[in-house]
Amino acid sequence: MTAPNNIKLELWLGSMIATPASAAIMERLDSVEVTCADNAPRSFRLTFKMDRAATPSADFALLSGGDLAPWNRVVVSVGLGSGSQILIDGFITQHELSHDGPFAGTVLNVIGEDVSILMDRVQFSLEYPQMGDSLIALTVLAKYGLIGVVPEVLPTAADLTPLVLERIPQQNATDRAYLRELAAPHGYMFHVRPGPEPMTNIAYWGPPLNVGSVKPALSVDLGPSTNVDRISFRLDSLAPIQLYGMVQDNETEIDAPLVTLGSSRMPPLSTDPALNPIGLLQRRDLFTDPRLGYFQALASAQATTDVSTDQAVTAQGEVDTLRYGAVLEAPGLVDVRGAGTSYDGRYRVKTVTHSLARGRYQQSFTLAREGTGSTIDRVAA
Repeated sequence: MTAPNNIKLELWLGSMIATPASAAIMERLDSVEVTCADNAPRSFRLTFKMDRAATPSADFALLSGGDLAPWNRVVVSVGLGSGSQILIDGFITQHELSHDGPFAGTVLNVIGEDVSILMDRVQFSLEYPQMGDSLIALTVLAKYGLIGVVPEVLPTAADLTPLVLERIPQQNATDRAYLRELAAPHGYMFHVRPGPEPMTNIAYWGPPLNVGSVKPALSVDLGPSTNVDRISFRLDSLAPIQLYGMVQDNETEIDAPLVTLGSSRMPPLSTDPALNPIGLLQRRDLFTDPRLGYFQALASAQATTDVSTDQAVTAQGEVDTLRYGAVLEAPGLVDVRGAGTSYDGRYRVKTVTHSLARGRYQQSFTLAREGTGSTIDRVAA
């Protein structure tokens, strides 16, 4: 793969509809930092070098102009070669103005979160009678179509509709908090990712995905093919949890055994999972929740095991984007090569921090999977 030789940064600002920032704002933009995660809101920090307005004024031009006012919309995209990718679509929530001595000048940090911040401003008390969790998630997200949010909701393994006489699901939280609350028992995640066009977003509610497009390989210790500045790997053998116990079926009132044997994320990303179902030192927890029927109990136990193994192996590192030649996405998939038999192979991208300044674009990342050993014999180009 040939690395591009230039990076193009685009910044859009506005109220609910953002437009390209003026040349005056772009001239004062010093750096951009965007942090993306697979199960948390995206955040951004724009750093500007400040000066007073050209006319006599008690304020700074960037603050008095209104383009960087709190709750204005911000869209940041980067282009490598002929392609471009939106890093964040969000809203300004904080200002930080700092004076660093008589000659160092003044700096304004503009901070914010992705559009899901609008889902976290009002607490609701609502009931959802005869609705399963995935249908509730769709209902909650429907109201955000006006700001360009398209829901992507996947059904759960035990997506049962509770009878009104048994239970009525109740929301007593903000929409964003409630979506995360609904997702957690299933081992699901909730995040909003921007694109593919400015001011459009996908709200994903579902499991971590081990399939999809794969970014070019991160190459370690491979001479001129090396594109990683640094990387380190960690195996946590204490993380995996195996669940077992006896559960009474609601219909037959018969006790049945329950046990989890490993992660259910498919396809697997490792050949040697950290969870050993027959290992003498494997952590085993009793499943003791009496409220669930057998199939719901099995799904709940499996979700606990899945989450415990998702990050049994992690990798942290940094790349220079011009040398790497691609923009990492969280969530996403990427291959690693040159790290040895145990840690080569495919990983989920958990977090990425994009740090851009004039002449520099670094990406710091965290990768994860359920064990060691590669399941692939050829990495993505």
